[in-house]
Amino acid sequence: MRDLAGIEDQIRRLNIPSHEALDTDLVLRVAGRYHRSGFNIVFEANGKGCSDLLIEGHGFRSYAEVKRENLLDHKHQASVKRASLAFLAGAEPEIRSWLEDRELRMELKFSRSFSPSIVSTVIEELRARRIPRAPVPFFRKGMHTGHIIVKEPGTPVPVAPQNMPILVVFDWLPNLKALKKRLKKASMLMRGDASMDPGAQGFIVLEMSHGELAKDAIVEHFSLLPTNCLGVVLLSDSSYLVPRSDLSAESAKALMVAGTPMIQT
Repeated sequence: MRDLAGIEDQIRRLNIPSHEALDTDLVLRVAGRYHRSGFNIVFEANGKGCSDLLIEGHGFRSYAEVKRENLLDHKHQASVKRASLAFLAGAEPEIRSWLEDRELRMELKFSRSFSPSIVSTVIEELRARRIPRAPVPFFRKGMHTGHIIVKEPGTPVPVAPQNMPILVVFDWLPNLKALKKRLKKASMLMRGDASMDPGAQGFIVLEMSHGELAKDAIVEHFSLLPTNCLGVVLLSDSSYLVPRSDLSAESAKALMVAGTPMIQT
């Protein structure tokens, strides 16, 4: 994409020491997927204060606004880190060694609500909750933290569940307040493009945060977006397309280019 207009400014933004660099990185990755698929790409076609990309080709012409969750604003993640450190620090070395020697693991599951006062109670229950050390955790979904024992100093140890004698799993839900705020901002930016280019087919929003967990919230708040918004593509480990009810099959195929994982060779 080195010959695309505006690429120099995108590269400049990659050097900004803030979340701006991560936002720009996501825009470039999405642009690259469309570029490799034969679409023409224009960065900020209507100037700053409008949508990030104009995507055109194969009978498709649409603007895209790319949003990414700033995890530093996610209070639940900060709470999870504090709780996890409290649990793992409270588990005595004797417990960890006992589990390690017997190829056992203890898995703890907690909901979104958590009180530090229960740490001591949970540590007491650790001795009673023992399961075989299988590669796949019993509690699969959520945010996983754990303790790894280095048996031989200087020897690399994969950070994987099968090497964790103690695994703590927390429910992980999307930050709905922040998600709604990003959708509102996307709507505002896209309305500027609509006034300058009424001939475009519509707009898409590309949202990077917990695709599987956020899809229901997107459906609920879809009315926040412009009426000619074609849909929302959720980019995550599991990508989702939340389409407008009358979206054509051809447009849906074009939108999902953004959610197709890049194949590395």
